[in-house]
Amino acid sequence: MEKLKLDTSSIKGKMVGDWRIDEVQDQLHVYALHLSNNGSDKLFFIRKQVIKGESLNLQNDVYEIWYENYKDGTILTLSEISNPDTLINSINSLINRYSQFD
Repeated sequence: MEKLKLDTSSIKGKMVGDWRIDEVQDQLHVYALHLSNNGSDKLFFIRKQVIKGESLNLQNDVYEIWYENYKDGTILTLSEISNPDTLINSINSLINRYSQFD
């Protein structure tokens, strides 16, 4: 199976709204992104394993990104997840979606 190879240097240190991506860890099954803002922390995960598009009735294979303990995340194609701006926008959308529950 295909595994995602993310250029972590392209997103480390970037800002997501008021949050800074301080660390990107390349773990066995995921990339873990640690964000911080004035002593607060958020943790995002990007699953390395591809999700076959046909299993979701999609034209393209996708990768999942999710925020900490929330099961609901978002999916991005390889070209979307490889684009730092698109990835940062997706993380920002998840922050906005779940900020009311934090």
